[in-house]
Amino acid sequence: MAGKLHKLTLPTLLGSHTRAFSDGAQDGGKIEEMALQLAEVTGESTGDITVKLDELSKIIPDLGAVHLGFPSVQPKTLLRLALNLDEVFQRIFRLKTMLPACDILFMVCKRPTLVIDDDLQLVHTTLQDLKNKGYSSDMIEAIAEDFPGLLVKVPPSSSL
Repeated sequence: MAGKLHKLTLPTLLGSHTRAFSDGAQDGGKIEEMALQLAEVTGESTGDITVKLDELSKIIPDLGAVHLGFPSVQPKTLLRLALNLDEVFQRIFRLKTMLPACDILFMVCKRPTLVIDDDLQLVHTTLQDLKNKGYSSDMIEAIAEDFPGLLVKVPPSSSL
């Protein structure tokens, strides 16, 4: 039996974003189905993968929520996130210290590699460069939240 669905609308640079969450809703077997597929690839037990995917869904509830406008997550990326929960949690915390007013989970849903692959030193450098160019903290955080991929793009060299 599914729990009650709640919606929360958050303001963003480009308007607003509505997040859905439930009070104990079942996932309709999606976690078990994904676990079965990933277990075949990794050789790990379906039970172990199910537990890790369930933990990941508790840390980042809207991950892969296409119905909310987030991109779907490649199975390989999802597996890497689920198998590296400690790193995911540490990177979420580091991002929150760099961008305290941002909805980091919203950013991660838009760019899951922020918590597994992307160079957080580059994120820090990019934030510093934007501050040095005179952007306000509010503007930087609004841009980062709506376009997290911009934080890890290496700017073109200014010299010819």
